[in-house]
Amino acid sequence: MKLNSQKLFCRSLLASIAVMLSVVLSPLPTYAQASVSISDNGFNLDSDVVPSNLHWNKKSLQLAKQVQRFLYRSVKAEIESLRSAGAVKIVRVSHPTDSGVRNWQKLNLSADLYSLDGFDSKGNLVLSGATLFEGEQAIQSRTVYLGQETCLLRDFGLFDIETWFTPQCSITVEPKEKFLRASMQSWLSLVGGFSPDGNAISHELQTVVSENLKYRVDSKNFYCLGCKEYFKTPYAAFPLEYSKGLWPYQIKYQASSDKFTLKIFKPNYLDLMSQAHLVSDTVIRFDDPSFFSTPNSNFPLVP
Repeated sequence: MKLNSQKLFCRSLLASIAVMLSVVLSPLPTYAQASVSISDNGFNLDSDVVPSNLHWNKKSLQLAKQVQRFLYRSVKAEIESLRSAGAVKIVRVSHPTDSGVRNWQKLNLSADLYSLDGFDSKGNLVLSGATLFEGEQAIQSRTVYLGQETCLLRDFGLFDIETWFTPQCSITVEPKEKFLRASMQSWLSLVGGFSPDGNAISHELQTVVSENLKYRVDSKNFYCLGCKEYFKTPYAAFPLEYSKGLWPYQIKYQASSDKFTLKIFKPNYLDLMSQAHLVSDTVIRFDDPSFFSTPNSNFPLVP
């Protein structure tokens, strides 16, 4: 009996040790890594242009009229300076220039920047003007321009043969809607990759996941608990849905799998148009004018 008891004890001990070893040596449980899937059904800066069928609001049209008046006066002043120098004929000299604006050729704008050369009645060059609007390099400035490559500063004369075949100088002013479309295209090229909405949210969300930063999600907002230290920013949260601005977006979160689905939409042109404001004599922007001056009041990031 004693021998059997010892055998039973040894077997129990070995079984206990086996169970303990199985617990110690078994692999640790694995948890699913949070993931982000992004679908971009929006505006492609590299291939698209601002639509031509936008219904611009009264405020935007008034701003366009104001700028085009300035452009008109600038071209007229250049023509008058040539006249004062003794010119009776003007030749428009093109200066091919990269505007720096994506796809601007699709807007059907006058091709190049230009200067004006003035000639007297004997055909002598009396004055070469500076390149108009060269400093701004704004494509919207090309909606106001001298309408002829060669033109005269004198009236038609029955006995003045040149006036039969060469038109009088006149300034062409394109529609205000075309000016605004060009202005928005120029603005998109400037800020398209840095707009503080869908694109920025996409970058931050992917960083949070890849760097394993702590976060929390409720029914309306995403809260990044580790973002303040990582990004060195006062912002630590943003809403799950945003319908305004350049890149409206929607985020759906599946808590069971820690999966984020981010969908970026096309620009909200109605909202952008409502924010039109002048930043110089020839430039209109369409972002919130307070963005750089009072960042704490700006959305979509939540303080």
